[in-house]
Parts: sequence; C-alpha cells; structure tokens
Amino acid sequence: MKKTDNTSPLSNEVYNTLKQKILDFNLVPGQLLMVQEQANEMGISRTPVREAMVRLREEGMLTEATGGKFRVSQITWSFIKDLFDARLILESHSIRHIEKYRPENLLEDLRQSIEALRGYVENDQVYESFVEDNHFHQIIASCSDNLIIRDWLEKLGAHQLRIRFLAVQIPGRMEYTVKEHHDIYTAIRKEEYELAVEKLKLHLVTSLEELDRNRKNPMSIISNLIKE
Repeated sequence: MKKTDNTSPLSNEVYNTLKQKILDFNLVPGQLLMVQEQANEMGISRTPVREAMVRLREEGMLTEATGGKFRVSQITWSFIKDLFDARLILESHSIRHIEKYRPENLLEDLRQSIEALRGYVENDQVYESFVEDNHFHQIIASCSDNLIIRDWLEKLGAHQLRIRFLAVQIPGRMEYTVKEHHDIYTAIRKEEYELAVEKLKLHLVTSLEELDRNRKNPMSIISNLIKE
C-alpha cells in the first residue's frame, strides 16, 4: 500500500526543483546543502525546504550531514555495479513475461522511444537523451505483472538517471545506445525473448565497461564524479 502524500504543494515544488538539479548535476555529488540557505534563495520558509530534503534523503539522493545539513549523495563505482546487476535481473524478468503480460501498444511504444532517442542524440540534446533512454527501459519494466518488481525499477529510475547523465558524456556512447535499443526491440518484435535478454545484457555490460574505462581516464569529464 502506498503512503498517503501529505506534503504541501510548495514542498513538492521544492522537491522537484532540487531533484532536477541533482539529476542534471547542477548540484554535484558531495555538495553541502543548508536548509536556510536554500530557503533564502527560494524566498520561502525553512519548513517546505526541509520536508523536500528529508524526502530526497529517503530516496537516497541526499545524505544527512552534521548540524542538520544535507549533502548530495556520492556516486560510487560499487553502487553503479550493484544497480546494473539489479537492472539486468529485473528487466530480464520483465522481458521473459511479455507473452503472459503484454502492455497494449508495446512494440509501437518501443519503436517511438528509439526514434525519439535517435533524434535527441543527432541534435545533441543531452538532457532529453538520457531521459528518453530511461523511458525505453521503463517501457520494458511495464511488461512485468509483478508489482514489486515494477515498483523497484521505478524507484531505481532516479538513480539510473544520474548514471545515464554520466554515460551521455562519453563520446559516441549514445549512438551505440540507439543501436542497442533497436536490437532489443527487434528481438522482442520477433518474439525471440531469450535473444532479447541477451541483447539487454550486452547493452548493460557495454555501458558499464564504457563507464569503467572513462572513470579511470583522468582526462574524462566523469573521472571526478564517480568515487570508488
């Protein structure tokens, strides 16, 4: 059962604003956030800001620091590996259940997502690219009739968006992502679901290897954003 949302509209607005800044790295990993300072910047009271920060802490976007302050969560390599492992297990389950639980317009939704991603990549629309990348995988997640798995994948989504932002900084990575998404889609369209799982695994493993290579390269933009 979902918890009743008792937060105020203003608190929700602050939450969405701060979360967006975390996802697009306007607030960088490790950055200290003070409730009063954020409240002053927004011209509002402390209460909705603190409510929003507590909510983000519960989602793992922030950690609590001394003196009632908060800090943007670090992105660690061990967390990235764990997240990719979890995604492989959960998304593979969803693909294998397509025959039993097939969302309406599944193939068309996947095709449109691929075309949208291709357009964003060709036009260097970074934010739209990593959001659409995430959308493709959420479509796959919807193929599971297991509500717990779908809920877990949804909760992982925000963390995955941060990692996808790092991936789009790797030259050429998103062009390959378009092709890899198309390979997964083609296997699903042909009802070759085990092949689709293999294509998904290849996609995730390749993405992880590219991230690993770039985090070890001191000249890479992401080398300072991923901790051990």
